[in-house]
Order: sequence, then C-alpha cells, then structure tokens
Amino acid sequence: MGSALLGLGVMAVAVIVAILLGRRLSRPIQAIAGQAMRVADFDLDGVSPLPRSRVLELDNQASAFNAMLIGLRAFSTYIPRSLVAKLVRTGEVGIAEPREAVVTVMFTDIAGFTTLSEQMDAAAAARLLNHHSRSCAARSMHMAVLSTSSWAMACWRSSARRTV
Repeated sequence: MGSALLGLGVMAVAVIVAILLGRRLSRPIQAIAGQAMRVADFDLDGVSPLPRSRVLELDNQASAFNAMLIGLRAFSTYIPRSLVAKLVRTGEVGIAEPREAVVTVMFTDIAGFTTLSEQMDAAAAARLLNHHSRSCAARSMHMAVLSTSSWAMACWRSSARRTV
C-alpha cells in the first residue's frame, strides 16, 4: 500500500512538472506565431524582435526570425511597402523571379531635390522619397517602383491599348 501511494505521488509530481515544462516551452512558440502573424499582415512596425532562448531550437528560430525581420524592414525602406506587402501576401513561389512581360515604364524626377535634401536630415529625405514612390505606385495595382536619389522609375503591366 505504501509503495502504491509513493508511486501515485511520484506520478502526480511528474504530471505537474510536465505541465509546467510544456507551458514554459509553449510561450516562446506562441510569441513566434503571434509575431509571424504580424509579418503576414505586413505590420512591420508592430513586430518586436524575438528574445534569445536557452533552448537551442527556439534560439535558432528566434535568430532566423529576427534576421528575416531586419531584411524585410531594409527591403521595404527602398521599395514601397505596398509592393513588398503584395509580394509577401501572394504566397506565390517565384513571384519575384525574372520573366518576360509587356510593361509600361514611367520615369519621374523631383525638381530641385538636391537643394531640398541638403536642408533635410536623412530620415526626412527618406520619407519624402518614400512618399514620392508611394504616389507613383498609387497609379496602378500592378506597379513596381524603383527609386533612388531624386528619381523614380515605375513599371507596370500594359493593357492591350497603347499608353501615351
């Protein structure tokens, strides 16, 4: 009888330890899933880097996630977020692979940008360029905008009729 009670006690302790350990391991997994959902919604400003973990696999996952987040933020600094979001949301494999297509090309220039940018800090100049790129991208749902310095080049798929 005594050994049966001891066995039940050990089993109860083991179940409690398993539940506590499971909860401790599931918290970082739930955090990763929550942050990944924000990335999927392209809410990059609302995504926080994941903390390191003592569990090797969770630490590797957090490091890879944080590197992906840095890359997406850097990419969306120079390419309009609407385009990056569209690429991310398609889920299509090879969406960014090169392929032939008939496109319309538009070049734009911000007159006096050099003089204007000399009076701005880097963040303000980047906001101006991103605004310029977004306003160009607003012209078409299928537009890709490449922007650097004071100019932007926009490309989008052409319809059957000619664009003037």
